[in-house]
Formats: sequence, C-alpha cells, structure tokens
Amino acid sequence: MRTKNVTSVALLFMLMLLGQAMTGHLYQYPGMDGDSSLESENIVMASNSTDTDGDGVYDADDSCPNGNTGWISNSQTDYDSDGCQDTSEDIDDDNDGLSDANDDCAVGNLGWTSSSVTDYDADGCQDSTEDLDDDNDGVIDADDSCPKGDLGWTSSSSSDADGDGCQDSTEDPDGGGNSGNNTGNNTGNDADGDGISDALDDCPNGNTGWTSSSATDYDADGCQDSSEDTDDDNDGLLDANDWCPTGSLGWTSSSASDYDSDGCQDASSEDQDDD
Repeated sequence: MRTKNVTSVALLFMLMLLGQAMTGHLYQYPGMDGDSSLESENIVMASNSTDTDGDGVYDADDSCPNGNTGWISNSQTDYDSDGCQDTSEDIDDDNDGLSDANDDCAVGNLGWTSSSVTDYDADGCQDSTEDLDDDNDGVIDADDSCPKGDLGWTSSSSSDADGDGCQDSTEDPDGGGNSGNNTGNNTGNDADGDGISDALDDCPNGNTGWTSSSATDYDADGCQDSSEDTDDDNDGLLDANDWCPTGSLGWTSSSASDYDSDGCQDASSEDQDDD
C-alpha cells in the first residue's frame, strides 16, 4: 500500500513537469528569451500616436517634437505644418529651403524647394506661380525680353536704355534699341539703340525710340537734331547762330574757313557773302 502511494505521487509529479514544458511559452523566467512580437507592435503604435509637446502634431511628423508647449499647430501658427511654431521656432515658415529673413515670399507656396531652376533669383518666390520678375531686374517678366537674364542689376535709363529688361552692356544685342531681345551677348555697342555705335555716338545714352538718319541726325553724331543736338551740322557754331544749320559737313568754322562766322563755309556755295 505504501509503494502504491509513492508511485502515484511520482506519476503526478511527472505529469506536472510535462504540462509545464508544454505550456512554457506562456511564461517567462529570468534569463529566458520570450516572444516579444506583441510587445514590439504595441511600442510602435504608441510612438505613432505620441505628441510630446502637445501641439497637435505627432512626434513622428514633428520637426520640433520637444518644442514649445502651450500652442496648437494650424495654418496661422505653423504654416507648413511641421510642428515648429512660426513665431519662435521655425526659421523657414514655408519650408522652401530659404530662411524667412531672405525670403520675399516667407509664407508662400508649399511643397517645393528653391533652386536655380524653380527660383532663378533665389528670392524664395516660386518662378512659375509667385514671382512676377524672375531675374529681379525691375522689369516684370511679361515685359522682359530677358526674363531670366543677368542677375545683380536693375534696369534703368543708363543700364537698359530701351527698358526691355536686357542689360545693355552684356545681354542686349542691339545695345538698347527698341527691338532688344535676349539672343546672344554683346559689348553694349549701341546703348540708346539709335543705330550709331557708342564709340561714335556723342549721346550714347541719349533719346530712345528713334533711328539716326539724314533727316533726324544730320551730322550722324548720334544726337537727335530735334531735341539733343544744338549744332546739327557739327561745324562748331550753335544752330541758333548758324545761318547754315544743316550746311556742309566735315569742316569747322574758323576765321580761315568762315570769315564772318556765320556758319556757312566760305569755300563752298553756302556763303555768297564771306564778309
């Protein structure tokens, strides 16, 4: 009877050990590796729904996850929704790659990055939609023959005589004539576009909108007779004192060539009364 009891106890003990072995994966003992797949999943879910600074942007999407507290991200406080407060944390409110201090469109278009292709003058305004003057020369693209021309200059009567947006000294093939365009470069040979090269033009930055001819510029000096040239035949006498204001060319009035200083050349048929 005693032996039978011992055998029963031993059998019960073996059954308990077997049961423990079969269900061991449900328990974790010190030093043993347990199945952590469920726990890992719980950790990931928690990080994707955590908002440490309470700004309304989850940490996973927040560029300032531990940033300012006491505010909520919206279009007024966080223009690009990056979780950084525009007034104090975010130095690039529209996230175009240019700091607000250098951005002419600090809260401009979203979803693009400033580059030489998208923002030619690097002013932070997207050329295709925001920037009306891509090369920042002072002439809007609609009126600019060189809309993406030279940078670092401003169109004026001295730098762009015809106001076409092409810099006379480097971009404008006609040097500032009315048909200025952006095909090729030159040395600014005719800044006012009157048809007389600057080297031969006494008024190189003079009136625009006209072309030198015998009717408009009698002595071909590049100065418009009607408004710029006070000595149309370039004889050295002002038209107001010249009896032959559009007289012979290629001479200068002097006591030898114009005895009576009337502006009519003695040696020609102009002056019938030399004295």
